[in-house]
Amino acid sequence: MAGKHPNFNLDVEAWLEAQALAYVARFATTAARLHQHLLRKARAATRAETTSEPPDAAIAAIVARFVAAGYVDDAGFAEARAA
Repeated sequence: MAGKHPNFNLDVEAWLEAQALAYVARFATTAARLHQHLLRKARAATRAETTSEPPDAAIAAIVARFVAAGYVDDAGFAEARAA
């Protein structure tokens, strides 16, 4: 599923969450970077569909869930970069 553009008539949020999981598994990141990554992915996937807008609310919800779960830790990221 990762790397493939979804059929946005199906489950966009599940596809975005899979993209987010793949990203945080590979890179240490911040909430802002994860949000930007998902926004880029969604825009690329919706580019061909003129009526679709990137699902900002879904992206924000996914980022919030990942922060709450500890997958994304801005303070930890900053500490690691400072070391």
